[in-house]
Amino acid sequence: MKRFLIPILALALLLTGGCASAGKIEETASDPTAEPVAAEEDVLRVSTLDELFAAVAPGAVIELGEDVFTLTPPENAGEINPYCRWVDIYDGYELEIHDVDNLTIRGSGADKTTVSALPRYANVLTFRNCRGLTVEDLRAGHTEEPGACSGGVLYLYGCRGAAVRSCALYGCGTVGVQGEECADLTVQSTRIYECSYGAVSAWNCGVVHIYDCDIDSCGAKETGPAFGLFEVNGTDIFTVADCRITDNAAMSLVIANNGSNVKFLSNDVSGCRFDAPVFDLNRSAAAVDGCSLVSNSYLQWSGTIRPVDAEGAVLSDEALAAMTLRPIDPQSVSVHPPLTEAAEVEPGGELRVSTVDEFLSAIGPDRTVILAPGVYDLSAAAGYGGFGGKHFYWQDTYDGPELVIDGVSGLMIRAESDDPRDTVITAAPRYANVLSFRGCSGVGLTGFTAGHSEGIGECTGGVISLQNSSYAVIDSCRLYGCGTSGVNAWQCSSVTVTGTEIFECSWCAAYLYECDTVAFRGCNIHDVPSPALTFDSCAGVQWNGATAANGQYNVSGDVLKSWTWGEEEGGYIAGTPFRADSPELAFALKVQGIFALGDWAELAKTVNYPLRIYTASGTYVFDGPEGMRAELLDELLDSDFRRLLACSPLDEYIPTAYGSVFAGGRAAFEHFSTADGTELRLTAISATGSLY
Repeated sequence: MKRFLIPILALALLLTGGCASAGKIEETASDPTAEPVAAEEDVLRVSTLDELFAAVAPGAVIELGEDVFTLTPPENAGEINPYCRWVDIYDGYELEIHDVDNLTIRGSGADKTTVSALPRYANVLTFRNCRGLTVEDLRAGHTEEPGACSGGVLYLYGCRGAAVRSCALYGCGTVGVQGEECADLTVQSTRIYECSYGAVSAWNCGVVHIYDCDIDSCGAKETGPAFGLFEVNGTDIFTVADCRITDNAAMSLVIANNGSNVKFLSNDVSGCRFDAPVFDLNRSAAAVDGCSLVSNSYLQWSGTIRPVDAEGAVLSDEALAAMTLRPIDPQSVSVHPPLTEAAEVEPGGELRVSTVDEFLSAIGPDRTVILAPGVYDLSAAAGYGGFGGKHFYWQDTYDGPELVIDGVSGLMIRAESDDPRDTVITAAPRYANVLSFRGCSGVGLTGFTAGHSEGIGECTGGVISLQNSSYAVIDSCRLYGCGTSGVNAWQCSSVTVTGTEIFECSWCAAYLYECDTVAFRGCNIHDVPSPALTFDSCAGVQWNGATAANGQYNVSGDVLKSWTWGEEEGGYIAGTPFRADSPELAFALKVQGIFALGDWAELAKTVNYPLRIYTASGTYVFDGPEGMRAELLDELLDSDFRRLLACSPLDEYIPTAYGSVFAGGRAAFEHFSTADGTELRLTAISATGSLY
């Protein structure tokens, strides 16, 4: 996969993740070193696949003999028993064990028992909604065949109290252990090696332990590194302790996102190459201590957010390099994100601020923040790009952090001066919105100027962004470019923009999507391209008291004028309606079905290569199906986007440089003439805005 970046409309859908509390986080998992004990007479010893499948049941302790068990489905693949089934995937079938409690699958030793799978898109073993699961004393991976894998080794979804012990998990397999929506997952005394994407990943999990493991030879120094050896997203506590991590090639050692909390303790890391920050933390905390980290090749230690030691002190590059291997009890270490403290004020009270740090510390509910005249450069804040505070955080964008004010009610931000030119809020990153509000209510912005700081290059971030917010007022402000749009509002209600000047924005003055009850009154919109305003899937939009229908508009003085594609020089031609019996409509319906189900294997067969996917962080170009791994597509094309595309009206398609664009401009297809007739395939997908 190649990654390119071009200016695109940064109207990103709201991403939500399982974030942990900002304070001290307690571990509630059971003792990860406690091993289950089964009476000898209760063990079911099996020597064939049929015996294995028949034995899967609640409370079963299954011991595999000394053999290679290649998981091959029969011709009538489907349900094997109430707890075991074959699932059809892109290039074959995947074994899934589901809804079974207190199951143990045990080999005769990792050097004697091997469980393997042939399909490259299949996980070797998948466990779904299981409790009290144990997998131990076996070796697992894909059969040794030419070609890379797109499936992992062990995949656990919705499992509680799962343990992987004394195993050897190998590539060809993308990730050794993948946990999603799991609680209390332990990987202990296990070797994970030669996996192409990483060793362990956890998405939206509770407590995850990796203890006393050997991680080696993952990624390829010559042909391409792994992503993160440990990749964590929205997970309460993720502990890696007493492990030996050697001879790997990866972008990062740890990638942690969206409120994950990592403990990386007493690990010996040597002979590895890291092409990105060793600790890549995005809105996440990591306690790193008692490790040996120096015998490796790397470009930089950490990104914007730095790890802390066992006592919570921020670690410098020198401190990381000087760290030595020593034992630390993970239970004695808590992760303490260094948050900006919110200033105290009586409910409904006022706080006058004169610096950007005072402004950030004043952010909170039920208060008015009065801005003294001056320039408030968010990029110059002392905690810029860190963990943020209780009511705001820094969202990482391609070229720098974006301030996001999250979940506050009754916050008013008002300039002290009567002239909005006297008070300016600005941000440097071109891909960031200047001020973003998510899940807020009763927000008021009055009397100041906002826009990106002057610098070289176009912007792909807007000025004011509102997402899933209500009762917001923007009054007597000046919103300017460089900024793609003055106001972006997604899935908001009761938004009022009055007496505000919006000018010199590079794409439009305002874009509203799925908003209800929005009013513009007495605004001065000028020097923006056509269309100046776009109302998409909205209700109750008014312009100076007159109702405005969904569509595109230009502004002439105080008058709103409808604008359509092709009306002006350089515009696109009008759309072509889908015929009920047309192959184009059949293809569009198929694409909607793919995204409704998140069927990435089917997507890989339906697209034209190279395929471009436009996101808020840039443009991703896929040269073939091998790069379209499910974890990455889940991130780029999240559930909100999939729901949006699946519900988009299929009225027409419009020929553009991307192909025939449909579904509200979010996808495009092209015709290919073949000996058997004409095929239609996806050529581009936009997760952030229109391809028009």
